[in-house]
Amino acid sequence: MHWWDSTTATYQVAQWLTYAALAGGITGLFSWSTMPNLAIAAIVIAFASTACGMFAWFRLAHLREISDRR
Repeated sequence: MHWWDSTTATYQVAQWLTYAALAGGITGLFSWSTMPNLAIAAIVIAFASTACGMFAWFRLAHLREISDRR
């Protein structure tokens, strides 16, 4: 069994990716007028974290569904 097959580990990964997406989005939003280069990098991180986080949340739902079947 790998760490990715654990609901606890998947939940932690999904939660931290959500925090990273929020932090990147807020940083990008508030630094746009003063530091656009930082804002662009933060927005890219926010989008990437959102995409990976969505995958992790769907994976967690799938793992829970599989565990309910057994």
